[in-house]
Amino acid sequence: MRTILKTALTWIILLILPLAAQAERVHLRGSFIVMERADGFVESPTLPGLIWQEAKAAVITTELPASSYGALSQELLAGKGIITGQDMELTTVEETQISGYPAIAGTGRQRVGVGTFEKWIILIGTPEAALLISAQMPTLFVTPSRQAAMEAVLASIAVAPERSDPLAALAFTFEETPRFKLTQVLSAYAIILTDSHLVADPASRAMFVIGTGSEPDCTLWQTHGKQAFAESLIQRLQSVKALEPLETAPAQFGASDGFRTETHGQVNGQRALVVQTVRFDGCRFARTIGIGPASSEAQYRQEFRTLADGVAWKTP
Repeated sequence: MRTILKTALTWIILLILPLAAQAERVHLRGSFIVMERADGFVESPTLPGLIWQEAKAAVITTELPASSYGALSQELLAGKGIITGQDMELTTVEETQISGYPAIAGTGRQRVGVGTFEKWIILIGTPEAALLISAQMPTLFVTPSRQAAMEAVLASIAVAPERSDPLAALAFTFEETPRFKLTQVLSAYAIILTDSHLVADPASRAMFVIGTGSEPDCTLWQTHGKQAFAESLIQRLQSVKALEPLETAPAQFGASDGFRTETHGQVNGQRALVVQTVRFDGCRFARTIGIGPASSEAQYRQEFRTLADGVAWKTP
């Protein structure tokens, strides 16, 4: 249980945040949770939840096994357990109901390093999952109006009959192959497909990532050129070490121009093939990264080409 919670709460990828929107009720991507997105809040690009940049605050939801609700709710009522951890002190905690389901709601304060955060915790028990909503705001940023705004958002939480489709928010379409299947939707801007064929060593399993980004005035690539921008992306890969010289060539993806770059590097101590494509559409770009064992690079090179060719921008 501790591993499930820790993994779910730490899947954070740094991507470009969308612009703030007017207050509205939103069904969070890939979640059962519906809540009001008040002025200043934007939907998180990485996890189901909301981010409030001005207040350095966040509301993040996590799904846990439905069977865990009983034990976790008792821990919350006792003011201890894996949800609160050792550094969080609950000041209020109560039993309630949300959308007809049993729930526990608590508030408290957590010390992180030399700073403190105001915390709000809500745990909802449903037949499909135990829904954990965790909100926080640095104590230094808390004002009466900001606290009221956060509490209004949390008070608006409801449980929808069905989980929303995590693919609906993607700006692109894609096609699986007989070998590569969708494994995870990382955010509204990125997904991962992995080699579905079992291998003896999981560390050598191939993966293919599709992501998008944007720049308001295209300056990221207007300054030094599109090819230099594309090559800078692959050079910043954290999971690949000792990158070998890049081979980049212009490529066309439907109506979008772009570049295909191939290189090799070390992944988990093994030599790996790395193939990237970057295509441009106005001031936005789509990027694919394929990583697979160099021992089967001919096969993976073809797989990565097929997958990249299957990516397309969604039409309005």
